[in-house]
Amino acid sequence: MGLRHVKGHEKSISRIASAVRKGRLPHAFLFTGTDGTGKKLTALNLAKLVNCESPVKAVDFSDSCDECKSCMLIEKGAHSDVAVIAPEGMWLKREQVGELRRRAYSKPFTGKRNVFIVDSAEKLHWEAAAMFLKILEEPPGECLFVLVAENMHNLLPTIRSRCQVVRFNPLDSALIEKELVALWNCTQIL
Repeated sequence: MGLRHVKGHEKSISRIASAVRKGRLPHAFLFTGTDGTGKKLTALNLAKLVNCESPVKAVDFSDSCDECKSCMLIEKGAHSDVAVIAPEGMWLKREQVGELRRRAYSKPFTGKRNVFIVDSAEKLHWEAAAMFLKILEEPPGECLFVLVAENMHNLLPTIRSRCQVVRFNPLDSALIEKELVALWNCTQIL
């Protein structure tokens, strides 16, 4: 599933894909909004796009092929250059960010770019947040960070200021109904 399949956020997705196509990708994104709106799904599909061996290119949109080895490995969660970092317990810990830093300053092993998805980024422990800020201040060249947070205001303002913010609004109930009807091949939900 590529970016083109993420529903309800077409403007944001188009902006992200256009930045990739034009070679103007920032070093860090902050995807923020209510849980369940597609932030992490978009982050994973962005990782596929930047590492895709045969990206689909259109005049105004680029997307992953979803068929090459790189796309398949990311889909399975087994790509050596793509990592999802999530809280261990209540917090994202200093040790986790230390490992992220070590990997970030290494060249990509098989892909074009290292991609680090920091899930529940608002749960960065204060020590981990300080370490992560240092990475964002001097980002490695072949690296993309995608912070996923329900509430961006729980992140340090200095971290937020170093990311391109993409807001994910709650999905429209009509869109949800349409997708469920299509998924379950029925005519009406209620």
